[in-house]
Amino acid sequence: MSNPIRSLLATTLLSVAASCTPAPRTFSTPTHADSTVIRRDIEYLASDQLEGRLAGTPGNDSAAAYLARRYRSLGLTPLAPGYLQPFNALSAQDAHMGRTAPRPTQNVVALLRGRDPVLRDEYIVIGAHFDHLGRETTFAQDPEAGNAIRNGADDNASGTAAVLDLARMLVADPPRRSVKSAKWK
Repeated sequence: MSNPIRSLLATTLLSVAASCTPAPRTFSTPTHADSTVIRRDIEYLASDQLEGRLAGTPGNDSAAAYLARRYRSLGLTPLAPGYLQPFNALSAQDAHMGRTAPRPTQNVVALLRGRDPVLRDEYIVIGAHFDHLGRETTFAQDPEAGNAIRNGADDNASGTAAVLDLARMLVADPPRRSVKSAKWK
């Protein structure tokens, strides 16, 4: 084969190969942690407005609605109607306190489909609990404070905010496998 034909064949093969290569993905959302967003989420979840997010309280319901709105804004697929999976909770703490009526509450669940057609039916589950003590003194570090709000920035508003930001980063750069994100009472 002569050099000009070999050169033309090489150029043609390179052109075909280049057209088969996927274009590089560009992202409008930063794929690194955003401390401003994380802090905003923690500040809301740990605010007095939510009164400590005790399961079965209006503050806990407001927190769940907030998380569902954040998932919706990220474009995640709900795994339950409106992202909210209702259930009745009766904790060991309730049982020890003589409470027998369950607390109606909800999990907040969403899905990010993986980008690999072969692996997208395998799942990674990432979660955090978003409830806290509310005004309960049982298990509180400050039971002598009585009916005070236990805001729970470190238990677990911070973990919940981290999962939200991780979801944001994964939406910007989806993994090969699908990711289920859950926030439970």
